[in-house]
Amino acid sequence: MLDIKLPLKEIMQKSAINQTSLPNSVLSRKQSDRFIDLLVDESVLMKNIRVVRVDHQKGEVNKLDLGTIVTEGAHTTSKATTHVPTERVLVWDTEKYRSAFDLSTDFTEDNIEKAGIRDRLLSMFTKRMAIDTELAALKGDETLSTGDSQSAENNLLGVNNGFQKILETAVPTAQQLDASGAAPSKRLYYEMKRRIPSRYRAAKPNYVWIVPSGPADKWALDWSDRETAGGDAALAGQMRPGPWGTNECPLAA
Repeated sequence: MLDIKLPLKEIMQKSAINQTSLPNSVLSRKQSDRFIDLLVDESVLMKNIRVVRVDHQKGEVNKLDLGTIVTEGAHTTSKATTHVPTERVLVWDTEKYRSAFDLSTDFTEDNIEKAGIRDRLLSMFTKRMAIDTELAALKGDETLSTGDSQSAENNLLGVNNGFQKILETAVPTAQQLDASGAAPSKRLYYEMKRRIPSRYRAAKPNYVWIVPSGPADKWALDWSDRETAGGDAALAGQMRPGPWGTNECPLAA
């Protein structure tokens, strides 16, 4: 299960206003919850994973695992063999991000939407922030340089390691598959699925393929070539089967 933890305190601050000059510039808990809801609604990734709201910057999650056989024939040993789950502590530490825009009085007065332009801009920024959150969650890399002279991409991705870097570090080499630039195919999806340890394969109904829009489109293209009702449905952009019965989660990345 993948978690994204968003700190409620100082999660969003109004442009050109600071907490010292106007103490009420920081969103209230109710406003923060509403903003997070809007961000989740605009994100493909966060709607498919568990999002946990927290009001502190650091914490720990105690995890138990039972990955070995615990059942035996009742008469195979002189006494029952007992087993103890393994335990570990997952430490998480949030990072602060910011998104800012300037809105001049002249622009507000002269545009056709008048004051309503603020809501439109906020909607636009919310959608873009949802995409940025997905990019940071997936492609974050702390080895990237950040700073005034760096690109917007570096200053977004270089703050924290994303899922790809975390998985490269945490997942055993035997469970990793390098596609070497090959396009997605049923064979590639099959090989990926076979790398999953057998004790996790029973959780198949909970799996989701998280892929960029390109591989998702390639899978749809393959299905659209089928001279069947399923091929017609894929070509029309309607529901199509996921690889090996597992749903896809196409991202903008």
